Amino acid sequence: MIKSNILDIVSMEKQMPTQELQQALLNYLPNCRWFRTKSKVIAQVHCSNTKPLEGKEHTYFLSSVEVTFEDSTKERYFLPLAFLESATEGNHYLKTFPNSVVYVDSNYPVVVDALYISDFRTALLQLLLNNKTFSEFQFKSTTALRNIKDFNSKILTADQTNTSIIYNEEWFLKIYRKLEDGINPELEIVRFFSERTGFKNAPQYGGSIIFQHPEGERSIVSLVQNKIPNRGEAWTAMLELLSHYYAALMQVPPVPLPELPTSTRIYWKDLPATAKQFITESSYNRVALLGQRTAEMHIALASDTESPAFVPELLTMDNQRELHSDIRDLIECKFNLLEEKLEHLPTTTAAEAKQVLACKTQLLKNLENLKDTPISTDKIRVHGDYHLGQVLYNETDFYIIDFEGEPLRSLKERRTKVSPFKDVAGMIRSFHYAAYGELYLHPEKYAIATMPMLEEWGNYWYEVMQRCFLTSYLDTCQNYSFIPKHSAELRLLLQVYLLEKAVYEVAYELNARPDWLRIPLRGVLQVASEMS
Repeated sequence: MIKSNILDIVSMEKQMPTQELQQALLNYLPNCRWFRTKSKVIAQVHCSNTKPLEGKEHTYFLSSVEVTFEDSTKERYFLPLAFLESATEGNHYLKTFPNSVVYVDSNYPVVVDALYISDFRTALLQLLLNNKTFSEFQFKSTTALRNIKDFNSKILTADQTNTSIIYNEEWFLKIYRKLEDGINPELEIVRFFSERTGFKNAPQYGGSIIFQHPEGERSIVSLVQNKIPNRGEAWTAMLELLSHYYAALMQVPPVPLPELPTSTRIYWKDLPATAKQFITESSYNRVALLGQRTAEMHIALASDTESPAFVPELLTMDNQRELHSDIRDLIECKFNLLEEKLEHLPTTTAAEAKQVLACKTQLLKNLENLKDTPISTDKIRVHGDYHLGQVLYNETDFYIIDFEGEPLRSLKERRTKVSPFKDVAGMIRSFHYAAYGELYLHPEKYAIATMPMLEEWGNYWYEVMQRCFLTSYLDTCQNYSFIPKHSAELRLLLQVYLLEKAVYEVAYELNARPDWLRIPLRGVLQVASEMS
């Protein structure tokens, strides 16, 4: 049921049946990409009692929707509402933005998510520019945002867990639909970069919208940051490089794989001539630049000496034991899942899955080193969900975005200091995915007969690029306290984070993309080999 609240008032004013609106919301929320808990049944919905926000075209309601599930757990979401009495306007949203329509009936106003209405987006921006407090919502902006001259806006319709609005092609308003109590790590880090560091390869902080709960807790509704001109994600740029790489390989007779340099750190001059024939120097330099920018991000995150939220801390044996326990439990859980689904896998994939399962005992044994070997290093704030999709590229440089951390973790967990090698491992795994992803995403470009050869060369590309990335990263930040002084300790940290990431990916691909399962399976096997 929907409790007596703003919806009852509005539905009476508009002569709209509350019962039908109630059912519409119950049906609408689970179908929204940003609604997190789709596996539970909603028992009731309650909208906070906000005063009307008058726009030029409509009256809006900045509703926070409290959802109670049948198991009595609760979640809160930001869902501003608009009631459209014009049939023509209602039909426009039905045709253009069907996902915005909460309720439709020929006898009553169409109810839509107000974020899809330009007039409402302008009203939001005006509240920000004036640093207003409106009902339970606090609007804050920086001088830079207040210099905006044009209120033109558009909502991004890409399938996302958040909702994004662009103002005047200058500012990016990210709406966190799920309202979580506490400090949002993305707002915290973006603001920290802007106000406390010289790191320029991340968005500039422009403002925020904060929801003040009646019980006293606060939630971040929105972060405003500048829009970075770009050509797209680094993932797309990397796939383009790989497309040229594979095309060059197919234009010549089969070439034996060249030897990989044996040293951990490699530079362009170290690569065999055959490798240089296909891996261009510009590609190598691009990956090296990403390694440098990653290191500079970590240097900035470790630069504070005053704020408890950012001051580096010593990695303790308790931290190592906790990480060991988490990864051990992850292996036990996900390997059991892999074993359960083994008989349903294609023959080739099943063979690799069996190899992974066979190395479980040795993996767990090697993992013991993490809880038994003291590692002399600091833990710092990190990106937390770092991969090629979290980086923008503009032909000459990289810009790191989306500092929310892993969305399934709590805000407290996402703000926890860890070794930056968690981020490093995330990016290295992303290179591995790119190497095979180009082949799997565009099978029509590659003949089946050449696929084994291309996969071998794809793995060679990955080995070169991940070492290039790591070399550049370490060259940039080698002398900082978050880098272990002993190579064995550094190697151990990197290996355990690579293992954690690859095992997580195995479970994800089992459920989401079985055709891609071979990528993380090979990742686990590579780490197992290196740890042995």
